[in-house]
Amino acid sequence: MKQRPIQHRKLIMNYSVINFLKKSLLLIFLVVFTLFALITSTAYLSYGAFNFKIPASKNKLLLGDSKIECAINDEIFSSSFNLAQSGSCYFYSYIKLRETLKHNHHIDTIVLGFSNSNLEPLRDDWLIGEKFISFKLRNHFFLFNTSDYQYLLKANFWATIKNTSQVMLHNLKMILIGYNGLGGFLSLNRQMDDDDLKKAIDIEKKDVDIAKHQLVYLKKIYSLCEKNNLTLILLSAPIHNGSKQKYEHYTTSLLSFKNQWMKNSVIINHQNFELENKNYADFMHLNSDGAKRYSTFLKNNGFANL
Repeated sequence: MKQRPIQHRKLIMNYSVINFLKKSLLLIFLVVFTLFALITSTAYLSYGAFNFKIPASKNKLLLGDSKIECAINDEIFSSSFNLAQSGSCYFYSYIKLRETLKHNHHIDTIVLGFSNSNLEPLRDDWLIGEKFISFKLRNHFFLFNTSDYQYLLKANFWATIKNTSQVMLHNLKMILIGYNGLGGFLSLNRQMDDDDLKKAIDIEKKDVDIAKHQLVYLKKIYSLCEKNNLTLILLSAPIHNGSKQKYEHYTTSLLSFKNQWMKNSVIINHQNFELENKNYADFMHLNSDGAKRYSTFLKNNGFANL
């Protein structure tokens, strides 16, 4: 007779635990659903309100990382639109290209940074590294389609999940700042110093390994250009003589990859463009004076091989 109250209390406790778990799961579901709704709705809003239009006089779209970002002043080389950005792997260049082309049918030439360093394994970290996911995802998410997000999830699941919640405010911010949040010419006002020169001289050569994610999206960029009948120029922008030693062993790989997978593209090698030390911000980037000299050359000569 005394066991019944105990059994009854156990039943009440079990019911309370189950009820608590149900409410907790419901709360988690509501939070996740609300976050998903806010993320997707702000992304749709941002995409719809974003001003994708590029002036009709600018028929050349420049993409790539900081070497292109700092090398070409598109106010001087006025037929170009510089959308390169530091730390950009080909994954983000592809997404920007795909979405920009939908709204700018006058673009007929794509200039993509294609220097020796772009295929080194470190460049894959620019896609899968948490620091880069945090930095890049926030401003590019509104351009993503489902496949883009799935690819990033497979590349680094937890870092992608962790940093997705931040995109809500950045989605809205992109409406205000426009293309400036995706790239643009960066004027560097410093000059290369003795420490930079020493770094350039002391660079250690490495074995030749190829960045697999870079190759995947380099092919996608080429395919997109072929589909839209665009000229794809693979540009090696000027770099300091010292830094060429580090990456010279990638040159054969670049040419081989181009000849095998991107036969209709054009390689333009301007790494030997004549500049002085004072025209460099460091051994990989031009400063504002160097960019002025190089951009003026492009304005007068176009993308001619040296």
